Amino acid sequence: MESFGINKIRDRPDAVFVPMNEVRFVSFPPTGTMRFLAAENLNGNTCIAIVADSAAILANISPLGDANSHERVQEMLNLYYENFHEFVCAVSYVVGAWYGSDYALPDVVEAAENIVASRKIPLQCLRYDVVEDGVTTLRGETSFAIAARPGKDAAIFLNDHSVND
Repeated sequence: MESFGINKIRDRPDAVFVPMNEVRFVSFPPTGTMRFLAAENLNGNTCIAIVADSAAILANISPLGDANSHERVQEMLNLYYENFHEFVCAVSYVVGAWYGSDYALPDVVEAAENIVASRKIPLQCLRYDVVEDGVTTLRGETSFAIAARPGKDAAIFLNDHSVND
C-alpha cells in the first residue's frame, strides 16, 4: 500500500468526507479506481465504521449528548439494514477520543461497541488522543479513513497510519 495522507485525498472526486455529526454510506465499485470514505478534525468525536470490500458506512458522532449519539447510531444502522447485501463479510471499527487515561466519551464508545457486537460484526476498537486547545495538530492527526482496494479488504487509517496492513 502506498503511503497515505488525508491531504492527498481531500480534493479527489472519488473521496467522500463525512462532516461532523453526520453519517455517510459509500458503495465501492468492484473494479476501477480506489475510493475513500473519511472523517477529519475529529478531536472529541467518536467514529463508527462498518466496512466491507464493496461498501462502507461511517458515522462521525459529535459529543452533543446521548440523544444525538442515539440518532446518529440509528441513522448508521438504517443505512446498514438498507444495504445489508453489501455487508455480508464486514468488519467494524469504533474510534474513540482518548483524553488522559480514558475515553473522552466512555458511554458513547461502550454503546457503539455493544450495538455493533450485537449484530455479530467483527469489531476492532481504536482510539486517538484528544489535542488540547491551542496545540497545533500534525497533518492527519485526529483523522480516520477507509480506502477501498479492488479485490482486497479495505485499508483502514487512523491519524494517517495503517491499522490493518
